[in-house]
Amino acid sequence: MIHSLAVGGRIAAIAPYGVLFRGASEGLIRKRVIEENLLDAVIGLPENIFYGTSIPACILVFKKNRKNSDVLFIDASKKDEDGNFRYVKGSNQNELTEKHRIL
Repeated sequence: MIHSLAVGGRIAAIAPYGVLFRGASEGLIRKRVIEENLLDAVIGLPENIFYGTSIPACILVFKKNRKNSDVLFIDASKKDEDGNFRYVKGSNQNELTEKHRIL
């Protein structure tokens, strides 16, 4: 996906949360993405946010030819600055609150 991006293009990928921490080849990929300044943002999502899986996930946002080297981290699985959870716990599936959705 990153290879096919246009100059200045941006892409987002959803992955299991473990992709942020596992070693071996995934660690090498993370290292190269950082070295090439391609990672723009990481958004951590709570468990049960997608149908059919209970594991927490994350959204990785990549951008080619970034002007800065900062990476934005958002943890949508925790509480916001007011002390409220950023998601509503459902019986089968959690849902991000309206206030915390980016559409």
